[in-house]
Amino acid sequence: MGTHWNPEPESSEEAPHVQIASSAGTVLERELFEHIGGYDEGMVHYGGFEPEFSLRAWLSGAEIVLARGITLTHRFKTAGERKAFIPEARTAMVHNCLRFAVTHLPEPLILEAVRLQALEFPHHVGGALRLLEEHDAWGRREELRAKLRYDFAWFAATMGLVDQIGAPLPLEPAQAMHV
Repeated sequence: MGTHWNPEPESSEEAPHVQIASSAGTVLERELFEHIGGYDEGMVHYGGFEPEFSLRAWLSGAEIVLARGITLTHRFKTAGERKAFIPEARTAMVHNCLRFAVTHLPEPLILEAVRLQALEFPHHVGGALRLLEEHDAWGRREELRAKLRYDFAWFAATMGLVDQIGAPLPLEPAQAMHV
């Protein structure tokens, strides 16, 4: 959808907004972390925590900005480690992508997410859908809908998100859910 992890600042004075914060380098006060609701406990195993938390932070009214002058080091898994790890975690990763969709996106985009995951990972989507049911993704959607200040349409409009080919997302006009 045109999101990015680490934007390049347009100027040296600007602290650019970051759409998706990395959990390896996110710093915030505990009170805000708790207000936002921490990481989604319905996410399983690996993958997808940062985008979900970041979106929920924005929808709660927080802003995520790049902090200049801080350097973090991170050891990425080697190709061999990824080759061994990712297949084992794939069903959980597909579940987390679908949970993100169910909890935050409008229904047409949920269906698109299911279609894309089914095309890319046909052997994992059935297990992922069962996990959605086990972890009550639809209940989480209703809980967040009642709690969050803004909706996904607001985020998409604020961040200028588009689909994979640069077309507008099929969303209703952006509006605050709760002010």
